[in-house]
Amino acid sequence: MPTNFGAPQFVLSAFGSAAGWSSQNRNPRLLADINNDGNADIVGFGNDGVTVSLANGTGGFMVPMFANGTSFWGTQTGGWMSQDAYPRELAGVIGSHVAEIVGFASNGVYVSLADGMGGFLPPILAMGTSFWGAQTGGWTSQDLYPRELADVNGDQIADIIGFASNGVYVSRGDVIGFFAPEFAGAAFWGVQTGNWSSQDTYSRFFGGR
Repeated sequence: MPTNFGAPQFVLSAFGSAAGWSSQNRNPRLLADINNDGNADIVGFGNDGVTVSLANGTGGFMVPMFANGTSFWGTQTGGWMSQDAYPRELAGVIGSHVAEIVGFASNGVYVSLADGMGGFLPPILAMGTSFWGAQTGGWTSQDLYPRELADVNGDQIADIIGFASNGVYVSRGDVIGFFAPEFAGAAFWGVQTGNWSSQDTYSRFFGGR
């Protein structure tokens, strides 16, 4: 098994700071397969919506394209002004092997399903997710109270995992949304009970097989 990486290669200038992408907190750029070809694509959340560069299969990316109908997810057009305050993530939440946009807003979780061709469908508010909102649930900072998406029960559907002040909460995905949150205990991992006071300083992640 190889244990190192090849030399870095410059493949695309479109998402660099010189092109206006100067802050990951304001305009995050994420990687995930959004067209089911097995390769990770670039998904950038700009001021006016989502810009996508599909992987070309040879280690590079195609010319960026603006995903029509995604103004909801823009920093200016949708009010997603901070990844720390209102994080947007990419994960497969319906078991379709492509990544969807999942955003944690003030009142709950919004989802835009992938259309399988490099774009996204209109956003919908996932019912019963007010627990995860910045205002309705008290998740005011991704740095202080991180929320992640990962499959924790092996059903190939992403679940929500949140690190709260007293431990870990989980909302399992159910194809059409998310189940009610359950307290998983794990006080060791809590902000107050375990002193994990900052995701930036003391990071917590999920990994799969």
